[in-house]
Amino acid sequence: MSGKKRRREVPEAPEAVLAHASPGRLRLNFPHLKGKAEQLESLCDACVKLPGVTVAEGRPMTGSLIILFEGDESEFIGAAALEGVFAIGAEPEGEPPPELDAAAWAERIDSLLSGIAGPAGNLRNASALAFLFMALSQAAAGRIMPPAASALLTAVGLALGSARFTRDGWMGGDSE
Repeated sequence: MSGKKRRREVPEAPEAVLAHASPGRLRLNFPHLKGKAEQLESLCDACVKLPGVTVAEGRPMTGSLIILFEGDESEFIGAAALEGVFAIGAEPEGEPPPELDAAAWAERIDSLLSGIAGPAGNLRNASALAFLFMALSQAAAGRIMPPAASALLTAVGLALGSARFTRDGWMGGDSE
């Protein structure tokens, strides 16, 4: 025997993208494991062996892994990398996803609808019609209360503006 110490070989850890973190819970994405159920299951098995892990659940369809653990997040991630289970990689390059501006989208839909149906074509009227259709289809299916009634009240409220029905009757509404 030689006097040299052998270093323990640690396999290269698969790279993960940290999708979401909250105390005691991580959601990791492994883009290269999307659709690979067996490999993701092996990764789950390895995660469960890490100290503090209570649950590791893989989702092959998305290539993601949800891990519930006890303890400090950074210590847990460090231990996983040290054991070769996974390593958090850099964010994928490219443009960041666009911010969702609901008001801008509603305005675009309004202008599209008014271009198709004239002045009466707006998002509120289209929504009222959609809820009216839902109320009628729920009623036809025999589900009168509450699905049909709720959809009908929502349709009427949309048609009248921002009015809503309360115990005391109709409240609010547009003064247009």
